[in-house]
Amino acid sequence: MLCFVYVLNFLDRQLLSILAKPIQDALQISDGQLGLISGLYFAMFYCFIAIPVGWFADRTSRVGVLSLACAVWSGATIACGMAATYTQLAIARMVVGFGEAGGVPPSYAIITDTYPPGKRAAALGIYNLGPAIGAAAGVAFGAAIAERFGWRLPFVAVGALGVVTALLVWLTVREPARGATDIAGLADAGKATFWPTVRMFLSHPVLMLAALGGGAAQFVTYGLGNFAVLFLMREKGMLLGDVAVWYALVLLIGMGGGMIVSGRVIDRMVRKSRTGYAIAPALSLAVAMPFYLAFVWAPGWPLALALLTVVMVFNYFYLSAAVALVQEEVKPNQRVLSGALLLLIMNFIGLGLGPTWVGFASDWFQARGDAHGLQTALYTLTPFYAIAIGLFLWLARLLQPAGGTGMKRIVGTLLATGLAMAAPAFAAPPVVEAPAGAVEGKLAGKIRLFKGIPYAEAPVGPLRWKAPVALPAWEGVRKAQSFGAACIQPRPTAIGIYTNPPAKMSEDCLTLNIWAPEKAEGAPVIVWIHGGALLNGYGHEAMYDGSKLAARGAIVVSINYRLGALGYLAHPELSKESPDGVSGNYGLLDQIAALEWVKANIAAFGGDPGNVTIVERVRRRAERPVSDDRAPGARPVPQGDRTERLYDLDPVSARSASWRNSRRNHGDQRRRRARRHRHRRAARDGRDGADRGRAEGGLFPVGHGRRQDIAASARRQF
Repeated sequence: MLCFVYVLNFLDRQLLSILAKPIQDALQISDGQLGLISGLYFAMFYCFIAIPVGWFADRTSRVGVLSLACAVWSGATIACGMAATYTQLAIARMVVGFGEAGGVPPSYAIITDTYPPGKRAAALGIYNLGPAIGAAAGVAFGAAIAERFGWRLPFVAVGALGVVTALLVWLTVREPARGATDIAGLADAGKATFWPTVRMFLSHPVLMLAALGGGAAQFVTYGLGNFAVLFLMREKGMLLGDVAVWYALVLLIGMGGGMIVSGRVIDRMVRKSRTGYAIAPALSLAVAMPFYLAFVWAPGWPLALALLTVVMVFNYFYLSAAVALVQEEVKPNQRVLSGALLLLIMNFIGLGLGPTWVGFASDWFQARGDAHGLQTALYTLTPFYAIAIGLFLWLARLLQPAGGTGMKRIVGTLLATGLAMAAPAFAAPPVVEAPAGAVEGKLAGKIRLFKGIPYAEAPVGPLRWKAPVALPAWEGVRKAQSFGAACIQPRPTAIGIYTNPPAKMSEDCLTLNIWAPEKAEGAPVIVWIHGGALLNGYGHEAMYDGSKLAARGAIVVSINYRLGALGYLAHPELSKESPDGVSGNYGLLDQIAALEWVKANIAAFGGDPGNVTIVERVRRRAERPVSDDRAPGARPVPQGDRTERLYDLDPVSARSASWRNSRRNHGDQRRRRARRHRHRRAARDGRDGADRGRAEGGLFPVGHGRRQDIAASARRQF
C-alpha cells in the first residue's frame, strides 16, 4: 500500500512533464515557465512544508499524516486539470507540492520500523519502485488518454483515484511501534524535539554529505526527467502514441530495475563495510554519465531510448543508499524529521533547481539562434554528475573505519572506469572537406553520419516556384549534426504509411543526409528518393535510415524535395516566368539538383561518383469509386501506396517481392468483389448508405464515408 501511495505521489508529480507539449500548446507557456512550475514553485512547498510535517508525524500518527497528505495532493491534481491560465496551473502545482510533502518521510519511518538493519535498503528499494511505476503509468496512461481526450482528463482521473486511496491508507495500514526493529539500546520512545533534531542533522557531516550528494544527482535526474518527454517529441520526433508505449517501458524497466538492483547491491556491500552507502552511488553515476551524453546526442528516438534505459538503471542508486544511511544514522524518534530534512536538501537542489535550470537554459540558447536549445541545455547537466561523484567519494572517506585502507584504489578504479566509458562520447567528430564546403558530422560506431547538408539555395521568397539555385561553397566548417526540416506537407491521416508527422517543417528544406563507412574509399553510392505520393515524406524517416547498408560498405544518401503545390503547381503565370516556359516540375528539378550535388561531392566522403544507384519506393496507385459502382457522381480517390523495404538488392528478393505483391493484389480483388456484393444486397433490401453506416456502427453517413472524408480533408489542407 505504501508503494502504491508513492506511485500516485510520483504520478501526480510527473503528469505535468509528461503532458508538457499539449499543455504548452494550450496555455502558450515557454520552457522557462514550465521549468518554474515543475521545479522551483513546486519545490518551495514540497521541500519546506516537509519539515513541520515531519516534526508533527514524529509526535503523532504517521499513518494519519500520510492519509491526509494523499487526499490534499490528489484534490490539487484535479485542480490542475481544470486550470485555464498559467497562474491557475502554478497555484495548483504549489498545492500539489504542499500535499506531497507529507507523503514520503512518514513512509520512510514506517518501513524502517518494520524491517531490521541489513534488510532496510532492499525494503526501501522496493518502496522506491514507486517513482518508476508512477512515471511509467503516468506516461502510458497520461499520454494515451491525452492523445484521445486532451490533457485535462488524466489530471482529473488520477486525482480522483488518489482521494479513494487516501481513505484506504487510513483503514488498512498499521502504525508500527517506534524503534521496534532496532538493536537493543537504540530505541527511544520519547518525543523528538524540533530544533535539536534540525541542528543535529545540519551539523552531522555524514548526513549532510549524503543529502548534498543526493541533491547533485537529483539535479540531473529531475532536470532530465521533467523535460525528457518534451525533448523526445521535439528533438527526436516521437509522438504521444510512441511515448505512451516505449517511453513508459523505458521508465518501468530502467528506473524500476535500478531501484530493485540498487537495494540488493547496497545491502550486500554494507554487510562488508558501511562505505557501500557511498561507493555504490559513486560507481553507478560514473557508469551512467557517458550513456547520458550518448542519449542526448542520439540521432533518433529508438537509439535514444535504448541509451536512456541504461541511464535510468544507474542513475538512481543514490536514492536507496542515502535514505537507508540517514535512517540508520539517527534515533528512531528522529527518523521522520530527518527524512524530511534529507528530502528538503535533495529536492530543493534537484527538483527545485534542476528543471528550472534546464528550462531557462533552453530559452537562453534558443534566443541566441540555437535551433536545438533544449538539447544544448541537457548537455549542461553533465558537470553535476562529476559533482555528485565527488561528494559521494568524500562521504565514503568519512564512513571508512579508522585504520581502513583502499580508498585510493577505489578512487583510481572509479576514475579509470569513468574515463574509459566516457572516451567514445568525447571522440572527435568527423570533418569532410567537400567541394561544396567543409562539413562536420557525427560518429555512430564505425559509421560517419552527416545530417541536413543543403544542396541548393532555400526556395523561399523570389525563389519559390523556381528551379533550384546552386548553393555557392561556404566558408569555414558547417555543422551537419541534426536533420534538416521536412518540406511543407499536409498532416498525415490514418490512411497510408505516413502516420508520423515530421518534427519540423519549412520551405527551407532542400537538404540531404549521408551515411558513410568510417574508412570508405571508392564505395558504391545509394541515393534514397522518398515516396509519399508527392505530398508527404522526408529523407530522415526511419525506413530510409542508411546505417545498416553503410555497415555493409555502401554510402547511403537520402534527400528532401519540394512537395504538393510548392513542388508541382502548374499555372500559366508561373510558366511565363520560367525561361523554359513550363511550370509544375519543381520537385523533380530538386531531385536532379540533389543528384548533381552527389556526383560533384560524394568522392570527398569516400564514394564512387560513377557508381550511383537510385532507389525509390515501389508504388502502385489504384483508383476506384469510394461508393457503389452505380452511385451517381462517384469520384475516384487514390487508395494509398504499396511499400517494399530494401533489404537485399538481388533477383531472389525481387522475385519474392513480386510474388508477395501478386498475392496481395489477388486478395484486394477478392475483397472488392465481396464489398460490391454486400452493397448490392443492401440496396435490394432497401437500405441506403446512411442506414448501412449506422447499422455497422460507422461514424459517417455512407459506407466508405470515412475514406471520402479524409481525402476531402487532405485536399482542403493543401
